Amino acid sequence: MTNGFYYMLTGSLFKSKYKGGDNIWRNTRQDKGFMVNAIAGKEWMVGKQKQNMFSVNARLFFQGGDRYTPVDEEESNEEQDIIFDESKAFSKKFNPVLNGDISVNYRINKQKLSHEFSLKMLNVGMRTGMHFYEYNEKEHKVKKKDGTGLIPNISYKLYF
Repeated sequence: MTNGFYYMLTGSLFKSKYKGGDNIWRNTRQDKGFMVNAIAGKEWMVGKQKQNMFSVNARLFFQGGDRYTPVDEEESNEEQDIIFDESKAFSKKFNPVLNGDISVNYRINKQKLSHEFSLKMLNVGMRTGMHFYEYNEKEHKVKKKDGTGLIPNISYKLYF
């Protein structure tokens, strides 16, 4: 940290598998394959005695997509509900995702107690890299829906 500014760049390559009851090794849901993070922020000491802290932080990340189990379209149409092909568990993969989070924090430091107020905006890129399926009863077919959305998060922490 220099003059209240910090940054960090990290990266990971990984593989995640499990062995099912049928003795077959499969990928897990979390087998994204890679993740790259860039984190940066700035902190300012504020207050009469410069004992409190105001900070702004950002995180940008690029990661491989989660794995998922494909839908059995034929059986789903017969059942008029989503039926997954469990024999191919986690064999498909969502697209890689570029996204980010930002936060603003204010911490009040007292002698034996600190209070922290935070406003975080998660998924500022509005892309989760995920999707889900629903059965459309009018059209009698499975439809893919994208999972997107900004997630506001307001929090209060008490440190003692």
